[in-house]
Amino acid sequence: MKKIFQTCVALSVFALSARAEELNDFKTHLSLKPSILHGSLDKNFAAALKYDASLKYNLALAPRDDLAFTLESRGAVASKPSANSENLFAAFLFGYAHDFYDWTASEPVPVAGERRGRALPTIQQDPFSALVDFSLKTRFETDQLFNNYNVTYGPQIGFTPKHQQGWAYLMPSCYVDYSRVEVLHSQRYQQLGIAENAFWRLDASAGWLYPIGSEWFRDNRWLRPLDVQFDFHYFRSFDLPAAAQHASLDEAFYYAGTIGYNVRSINPDHPSAFARYVPYIYVSVGRGRLPPVTRSQTMIFIGVTYGLGH
Repeated sequence: MKKIFQTCVALSVFALSARAEELNDFKTHLSLKPSILHGSLDKNFAAALKYDASLKYNLALAPRDDLAFTLESRGAVASKPSANSENLFAAFLFGYAHDFYDWTASEPVPVAGERRGRALPTIQQDPFSALVDFSLKTRFETDQLFNNYNVTYGPQIGFTPKHQQGWAYLMPSCYVDYSRVEVLHSQRYQQLGIAENAFWRLDASAGWLYPIGSEWFRDNRWLRPLDVQFDFHYFRSFDLPAAAQHASLDEAFYYAGTIGYNVRSINPDHPSAFARYVPYIYVSVGRGRLPPVTRSQTMIFIGVTYGLGH
């Protein structure tokens, strides 16, 4: 598995460099969330920064099929690390994606012999579509203090609904990873006297976003910006030493609920000066840990989101 993955990475880098002159084809994303954090393991409030960044290049095989190379990094850091049970990671992915969607004509399309002098009907994409992707992924992951850090590699499969409306928002984005974890350093393993440095891990995650305001309160300018999000992660490790299992390191959960308020949606055509500096406010409550972090706790983030990208 490791040699196969390394070969795929090498081929990906070669193909990417062959088209490197088309830099405008890269898609970038950056989200910064300066926040105030309160963790249940630390009684004081802490300054925190959550971030999500990616650089993606699509080879554009066909309208519905694509190959993509992605560099991404995500994590959270806090002025009091004991209050933070989220991880930091940087990853490289090479994968194939297929977009499932259909088109609907506004009226029957005339046959070839009857088209002269008649305008063709408009064709619109159906409201629901989904993206299914399969990737090979390697990533470096660590806790904030770099007391425990790993390198992982393996396959990932994902499902992402698109163009949702109404109750279709209840359908989550889902990802499943099955990775080989190579432990580079683990203070916790050293404390437990564990010399084993590799194991397999299953990571299943799901995420929901429901724009309550735009779905239920479209005519109310103050409630229209509201949305809610829910994220869930489950980690299950295999072939761990007995000491790690006894310390509950073989299984982990993380779930978080978020309420967001898009200040720019109050007056989208002429946003206020306040909306330019504070575009999106959020409150998030999470519980658990994201490996290789070893301690679970409840965390409350209150902050502002700034987003860039194209």
